[in-house]
Amino acid sequence: MNNALAIKENLRRRGMGGETVCVLCDHAMESSSHLFRDCIVAAHVWRSSSLGVSTTTNTHLQLRDWIKNFLNFLWKEDGRGSIRVLTFVAILWSIWLHRNSVIFRHSTRNPELILQMARQFGEQWMNAAPLRNKMKMSSKRHSIMQHDGDEEHVILKGVGHDHDAILVTDGAWKMHKKKKYPRAAAGWVLKKGSILIPKDGVRIEATNPSQAEVKAIYMWLSYASQQDVQGVRVYTDCVEAITSIRDFPHCIIELATLCSDIRRMADKFRHCSIYKCTRERVKEAHVLATHARQSG
Repeated sequence: MNNALAIKENLRRRGMGGETVCVLCDHAMESSSHLFRDCIVAAHVWRSSSLGVSTTTNTHLQLRDWIKNFLNFLWKEDGRGSIRVLTFVAILWSIWLHRNSVIFRHSTRNPELILQMARQFGEQWMNAAPLRNKMKMSSKRHSIMQHDGDEEHVILKGVGHDHDAILVTDGAWKMHKKKKYPRAAAGWVLKKGSILIPKDGVRIEATNPSQAEVKAIYMWLSYASQQDVQGVRVYTDCVEAITSIRDFPHCIIELATLCSDIRRMADKFRHCSIYKCTRERVKEAHVLATHARQSG
């Protein structure tokens, strides 16, 4: 959606040369719009699916607008629990996976395999509904949004203030004005007691600012788990990151995997909590993240 996928056209814009022809049709350049909508293979998949989508109309729309229009229409018609939305997203995801399989595993191009994969994803999602409901109840029991003075926070494991380390994280994200793709980085400062453990900032892949913030939390929690830290309090200035981790699996889809990984990572500590703080408090981590984003 933000040209963050490793589509061949996007890679060429970033100066990464190589073949640019779509591997599904061997005809046109592989752009996002072509791969997911305009390619003859993708068009066959959409037309043959239970949605019966014709891709020959509204081809003037950018892919992101085309997708948003369909999702908004389906949500309006079916409600937020729309099965057709699930099918639509499953098809997009299956096209991408099949494309990668053709490139990296030398699989045979077959639109029927894409349709089969999309149906399987839909069935797996529906069959997992009881587990998601159970996880939601568990999330409400164990991940409690609280207020400690003026600091909003979520406790993932343990109680109270049972931590021996402070981790301050920040994600820096900005769309490249000329090349039209995002650049992101994550910065961190970790203190164990009065000892400052080496701080740093690194480039990361992120499709939006919130994903950059959540990825920063995950990366540096993982690092902290390797530093003999028993209990950790994380500070971030992104409230969406906290609420997404708290509400998992009912968070926006692009954050779901990271939120799940953070929850699993939290189990490695005696105590793990994440606090919302001011921009000033994450200033040092922000400077490191910004420097990393601008370099390279």
